[in-house]
Amino acid sequence: MAKEKEVQLLSAALKKAHRELKAFKWLAKACGSYTDLNNLLDKFMNLITKIMRVEGGSLLLLQDNKLYFKVAKGEKAHKLKEIVLEPGEGIVGYAAKTGSPILVNDVKNDPVWTPRIDEITGFKTKSVLAVPLKVKEKIIGAVEVVNPIGAQFTTQDLDMLTSLSSQVAMGIENVRLLGEASERFSEINALFDVSRIITSSLAQETLLTSIMKSATRMLEVEAISLLLIDEATNELVFRVVLGEKSSEIKEFRIPINESSIAGWVAKNGKPLIVNDVAKDLRFNSRYSKKIEFKTKSILCVPLKIGERIIGVAEAINKLGDASFTVADEGLFSTVANQIAMATENTKLNQDLRDLFFSTVRSLVTAIEAKDPYTKGHSERVTDYTLFLARALNLQEEEIEILHLAGLLHDIGKIGVMEGVLGKKEKLTEEDWKAIKQHPVTGAKILEPVKPMARIIPYILHHHERYDGKGYPDGLKGEDIPFYSRMIAIGDTFDAMTSDRPYRKGLPVYVALDEIKKNTGIQFDPRLAEIFVKEYKKKMSSHPIPSPTMPEAGCLGRQVGEGSRER
Repeated sequence: MAKEKEVQLLSAALKKAHRELKAFKWLAKACGSYTDLNNLLDKFMNLITKIMRVEGGSLLLLQDNKLYFKVAKGEKAHKLKEIVLEPGEGIVGYAAKTGSPILVNDVKNDPVWTPRIDEITGFKTKSVLAVPLKVKEKIIGAVEVVNPIGAQFTTQDLDMLTSLSSQVAMGIENVRLLGEASERFSEINALFDVSRIITSSLAQETLLTSIMKSATRMLEVEAISLLLIDEATNELVFRVVLGEKSSEIKEFRIPINESSIAGWVAKNGKPLIVNDVAKDLRFNSRYSKKIEFKTKSILCVPLKIGERIIGVAEAINKLGDASFTVADEGLFSTVANQIAMATENTKLNQDLRDLFFSTVRSLVTAIEAKDPYTKGHSERVTDYTLFLARALNLQEEEIEILHLAGLLHDIGKIGVMEGVLGKKEKLTEEDWKAIKQHPVTGAKILEPVKPMARIIPYILHHHERYDGKGYPDGLKGEDIPFYSRMIAIGDTFDAMTSDRPYRKGLPVYVALDEIKKNTGIQFDPRLAEIFVKEYKKKMSSHPIPSPTMPEAGCLGRQVGEGSRER
């Protein structure tokens, strides 16, 4: 009889362990893939109440220093949604305030218990398990379960609820990051729309030179220059210079407060004709003497945006020793208006570009904060990829696309659990499945942002292999997008040379040898050859001491992310 009872107890324990294992597996998958917070929390509480065999349970989140019931399960649980708790109020409030789990099997004899909730709901609470929800030691809420069916709560129950709740807290953080990503990409979308309007021929850098060349012909002068105000130093800086000694003139910076014709026009905002500079005290001969250029006459006009002066334009030495006229001044002032508009639009376009990339970088930084070992990874991958792009002499437009794709190539890791990313042990099959999903997740995140459509294929396929054994689609050779093949080299090179939880970073020359060995297997042969050759050239100017070779087999079957033993 005793043996039969022992078998029954063992069987019950095994069933319970099986249910708990299933719960952890579901959570590991759900917390990395759910994008809707309410859906995730509802499923979680259904799972908790079922696994722990309780009459009810609830999950509360901390907002504005108040605890709000986000999900509640059990009889009369719907009434809990009307209640707001102070941190410290009741057993669940105590867990949220102190950050400590709490087990109470008889609430009536517990000093922390408050009957207010039961009075409102009409539910009779007998016992409570409550644990805090934490993200990196920051308390974001609490979970409670009440009234176990047919038994009392045990410390094992408390441990299990604590573990499950820590998993769901990570899931909540993932959803929050994903929501933040969506908001950021909405901003980026708006920036793209504005940028598209501004990026016309008027905003192009080359237009300034084109306008100045036209002005040189119209005014019939020896030289012409455009100077913009550097507000940080209160100096005039040469932006465009046409004519003799132009490269030397570009090196000068003219203080606005220093006596000069350009400085006077910048300060006063009025055009100025000086047909004999030797007779004008405002003329500063220092610059002409330095470059051995004889200045005889100057027409200088301000560049204005509304009432704001952003610089000046100068025409120097009318051909044939002729004098500048009022008509020349009017013509040059009209040209100056065009120049001012083009200059301002170009600056605005550059500011938008800088803001755009700054937004992307801040988003990437938030994602990489999940794993301290990958901090700065996306920036470095981008640098290596652009290094290869320049070695291939790609156009600036292509480099811009690669820049963006490189920064965002791992955005899908927002959906990978922190415990997997920072794991020191061998990864399980489930871990690998989660990691291999990140290119697909990244593509889905970017899909709603129309301007991102052009970079999605490069993010989706940056883990494909040249031999067709990569993921997610097993593309082979030339079928893999060209830019994805470039990012793959930068990604792998950084993964090998950076420290990770499971190994120290490899010496640069070892990583280069590994890329060479995997030419035509993991990497595009031409791209790999160029990267290794050009990087070795770069290294030759800064020799690196030969360190001890790493142990054989440390790289595994695939270099880079796939180098971890399974």
